[in-house]
Amino acid sequence: MRRDDKWILRIKELEAENKLLTEEIERIKDSMSWTESKALDRVYELETENKKIREDHSMLLARFDADAMLISNLAAKNKRLEAWIDDLQSEMYINCVYCGHRYGPNKGDHLVTMRKTLEKHIEECPKHPLSMARNRIMELEAENRWLREQYNSLIFEVSYKFPGESRHDTAKRYIREREEYGIEIGTKQALGEASDE
Repeated sequence: MRRDDKWILRIKELEAENKLLTEEIERIKDSMSWTESKALDRVYELETENKKIREDHSMLLARFDADAMLISNLAAKNKRLEAWIDDLQSEMYINCVYCGHRYGPNKGDHLVTMRKTLEKHIEECPKHPLSMARNRIMELEAENRWLREQYNSLIFEVSYKFPGESRHDTAKRYIREREEYGIEIGTKQALGEASDE
């Protein structure tokens, strides 16, 4: 008997066994009440869902393991490439193209890579665009903090917000109403002074 024939025979055996089990389930369901039958159907549904969830979980775990392995491999490759770059630059001079400052090869016990030295210089170089951008970001963040403090101070002056409005909208309402009231008083005073003349 060939190997394929064994598998075909086993498949037929399993199909016959499945048919017998299905018939047995149907006989049991026929002897049950309607609610018992629905409960059994629900149990089968939940078992099927549970099986699918377990399969999905296994698949996700396998994918996670594969991703973790890929990340680990890429991190190791990145580390090797950085060491290679540092080795290539170890005996070179490096210049800042914006201010012209020159760094030479390391001598002595405390070796620092040229790439790291240049990165550190960029952080401090007043002419480098990245340094200027970082300084501008710091200025804008400080201004943003100050504006947020001013805004929060204004908003929290509103003790009770108007129903259906945010504190922001209520603060705007109070400001508009006060300005309109002030304009009306100013207009009345101006008209009163004009009638006196």
